[in-house]
Amino acid sequence: MKKIIHKINFLVGCGLVSLTPFFFAPIVYAADATIFLAPITGTYITGKTFPIKIMVSSGGQAVNAIEGKIEFDPKEIEIMSVDSMHSALNSWTIAPVYDNAIGELSFAGSMATATVLARGEVLTVSVKGLRSGELHIRFATGSAGAELHAADGTGGNILSQLSGGVYVTRPEVNEPEALSQPAPVVNASSETTPIGEVLGAATGTEISSPTHPDQTLWYATSTAVLDWGIPVGVAHFYTALDKKKDGEGVVENSNMTHEKVIRDIKDGVWYFHLTKVMNDASKETLMYRIAVDTVAPKDVHVSEVARSIASDPTISIALSATDTLSGVDHYEFVLDGNSPSNWQDDGTHVHKLQGVAVGKHQLVVSAVDKAGNKLAGNVEFTIENLATPTISLVNNTFIEGDKIVLSLLSTPNTTLDIHISRANTSPITEEFTLDGTGKGTFTSAIPLQPGVYIVSALAHMPSGALSLESSQLSFDVNSSFIGVIKRHPMVPVAGGGIIVLTVVSIYFWRNFIKNSPEEYEDEDESYQQIEREELTQNPVRSAQVSSGAIVLEKKKKVELPATRL
Repeated sequence: MKKIIHKINFLVGCGLVSLTPFFFAPIVYAADATIFLAPITGTYITGKTFPIKIMVSSGGQAVNAIEGKIEFDPKEIEIMSVDSMHSALNSWTIAPVYDNAIGELSFAGSMATATVLARGEVLTVSVKGLRSGELHIRFATGSAGAELHAADGTGGNILSQLSGGVYVTRPEVNEPEALSQPAPVVNASSETTPIGEVLGAATGTEISSPTHPDQTLWYATSTAVLDWGIPVGVAHFYTALDKKKDGEGVVENSNMTHEKVIRDIKDGVWYFHLTKVMNDASKETLMYRIAVDTVAPKDVHVSEVARSIASDPTISIALSATDTLSGVDHYEFVLDGNSPSNWQDDGTHVHKLQGVAVGKHQLVVSAVDKAGNKLAGNVEFTIENLATPTISLVNNTFIEGDKIVLSLLSTPNTTLDIHISRANTSPITEEFTLDGTGKGTFTSAIPLQPGVYIVSALAHMPSGALSLESSQLSFDVNSSFIGVIKRHPMVPVAGGGIIVLTVVSIYFWRNFIKNSPEEYEDEDESYQQIEREELTQNPVRSAQVSSGAIVLEKKKKVELPATRL
């Protein structure tokens, strides 16, 4: 019996010893993974530097990589230096780098082993306030913001909260001891040291959101970042997100975080409640509306309203869509891949596209809801040409100064552009509107010039309907005598000069060239022959000439005109 009792006592003792680790193991509470600034607020002297630490708490989960970016107003704050000597990161993929011109500091690094961080230091940043007042330093959000990567083989981002800081700077006074001093450096492994102290003047508790900045609008993002200030005298903050407009915070934020990231918010209207409890036990609740719609509209229908004239370039598009959450805000039209245009339904559910070019077209219409989600539908249509006009010449021969006369035939009540061009000259265009019969006779307003002409016609309507160009007519225009004189006024002068020159030449020839010495010698021989014949016939005269009583004179032969008697 004693042996049995000893065995029972032995087994019980072993059991108690085996359970001892469970009874005395530390209790671990799940917490949000946070990247924050420490201290989160403080009061400092304008123009003096003060340190701010970038810290990480991984919420009890092992991590192996951290990255982030802080932003600030370069007119308010200047970073003087960055110290990574005590950083939990031992390898940098992006070495800490800052740019005071744009107000940014970025970093990214990893750890050699998976580590659970509780207030793990990443960087110590020395900053200087450039002006007096409240100065804000925030973490960037979105794709370029901070990430905390789990060491679970997936490298997923487990970050749930970001906490920036609000700092007050004042001009230096005679009692510097009245100003709060920077928070002392704490052990990175300590879990009992508070995240930050509330120092300096109150910063207020107005809630803002960089992801959902306008409480009256809808947004298509399901991750919200909320930010608020921390006034003096606050003991605790309580937060909540629900659908009750008059609710209040229920989750305690004893670490005095003033920024919260809420992920995977379902579609609908939500209210973020921030309840602050003061040291005197009084409390106040603030509310911030967040409207989320991540679902695109549905039942988008797009069709063309039938046209009576296939060449009409005004297209009526009937459309409809439904969106049960935020509602359809507008429609976006993209014709043939060109730039989009927006239209809000005026209640007719019909939108008109005017002046569409001839040809086949594709129209993509997207219904866009108030959160920016959209769903597209499309329709194809064709704009045909008006009937090609027919033109013919009324006359087939032209001399300069004439006008073109054309016989026209086209779609009734259309206007024809008559294109008239002459070789080596700029073409001109004249208009002619046909009557209800579609027939007409056109006479050009401009007289024709010599050369080769080409004429064609193009029909169009006020609506924008357009035809193809007609076949071309070609004809020659001949010159006229009067036209030549008008175009070349020196021609008559040149002709008169030629006539005068001819007359002068004839006169000169007759008086100087025709009666040359050779002609006189011929005349002397003829005269002497006549004298000899006369002396032979008249003996008396012959005797007188022989005796020297008569001296013969040289006579010039004169030829009289034929009309003279």
